[in-house]
Amino acid sequence: MCPDSGEDTPTEAVTLEQALALAVGWQREGRLDAAEPVYRQILAVLPDQPDALHFLGLLEFQRGHEDAALEWLARAVAVAPGHAGLRSNHGNVLQTLGRLDEAEREYRAALAAEPALVAAWNNLGVVLHAAGRRHEAIEAYRHALELEASSAADHHRLATLLERCHEYEAAAVHHRAALALDPQHLGATRALGHALSRLGRLDEAAAAYRAWLALEPGHPLAELRLAACGGAPAPARCSDAVVRGLFDQYAGHFDAHLRGTLDYHAPERLADALALVLDAPAAALDVLDAGCGTGLCGPLLRPYARQLSGVDLSPKMLEQAAALALYDALETAELCAWLNAHPGAFDLLVAADTLCYFGPLADFAAAAAAALRPGGWLAFTLETHTEALDHRLNACGRYSHAPAYPLRVLAGAGFGQLRSQPVVLRRERGAPVEGLVVLARRPAAPGYACAD
Repeated sequence: MCPDSGEDTPTEAVTLEQALALAVGWQREGRLDAAEPVYRQILAVLPDQPDALHFLGLLEFQRGHEDAALEWLARAVAVAPGHAGLRSNHGNVLQTLGRLDEAEREYRAALAAEPALVAAWNNLGVVLHAAGRRHEAIEAYRHALELEASSAADHHRLATLLERCHEYEAAAVHHRAALALDPQHLGATRALGHALSRLGRLDEAAAAYRAWLALEPGHPLAELRLAACGGAPAPARCSDAVVRGLFDQYAGHFDAHLRGTLDYHAPERLADALALVLDAPAAALDVLDAGCGTGLCGPLLRPYARQLSGVDLSPKMLEQAAALALYDALETAELCAWLNAHPGAFDLLVAADTLCYFGPLADFAAAAAAALRPGGWLAFTLETHTEALDHRLNACGRYSHAPAYPLRVLAGAGFGQLRSQPVVLRRERGAPVEGLVVLARRPAAPGYACAD
């Protein structure tokens, strides 16, 4: 056989094995035009040569020719069903195309042929995780690490999934294992503190966050979490960068997570409270959804609204809200600054699960009072604690408040008709998250009728 794929290609006869080795080497270097003719020459002579079929399929996939790739790979599998590497690579292509059930079948076939194939165990874990079968994915990743525990990335992958299953002790072990192999592993450095804080090991968590800051000085989330562990003074509120980054990442699955996992009902609790003080919905009010996120409050506020506006720090969350077609205006901005720039603009201001990113509330209360018209209502939720502290930054990175504190601040900002009601805002790890629904009214101007 005489492969002819360029001036540096040997012209003397070579064996099948040598030709395949040349072509595979070129393919790995990205020289697809050199490799492809070799595979096709082999197949012209030996149409069922499994390696040529296999690597030509992968080459077609590299070119973006998905149908051709799958056709060549299927032919290879038909010829060599017990070829573990082939079945694993076929699974990789199917996984990339989102055909998870078929990819799982191929990985399991690879492992039946070669139970110690580490890549197949890892890729099976990826597919199982993507399919929502987290505990099966964990077992697949553990099999891979039992066979070969030298990859920091593999330890980190398992640790991340263990955290999502609330197995924080095991997660911390694998984050530490990743860092032992690669002390500069950024993912493990970032994540270790979170696992430790969940375990209540705050001194260790603070040390982990300091290590993160050593790698990424000034990182806003690392600074917040260090403060949340008691390793630095707590800021007055979460920074714009933290909130924006968190919720831009969260936007695509925010609603499903809150509703499906956390049993989140703060919007409904606010709507119930507002129904007791507002007239029947008549589309007559200018309403602001403050920290509107993806718009979970929108359907509940729209019936009251002549004009429904939303403001949020996260552009990605606002994209989700815009898709609802409920809001007349949506803006990306920091809340207090935006309120101060819109004096006397609203009859109703609602903030669901927004003030858990604020410690002191005086600035918010003053800005809300300025943005409301005389007689306008303010309604919001807070997470609460029982300690003798007005506000506290918790290890999770959110603030909670003493139940009496918001009423005192609102009174100081000139609000009246103060009301608060204890509620369960959501559930985390099966436990209720206690909070308040708070209502307050800006006093009416002289001569303005203000019915309770």
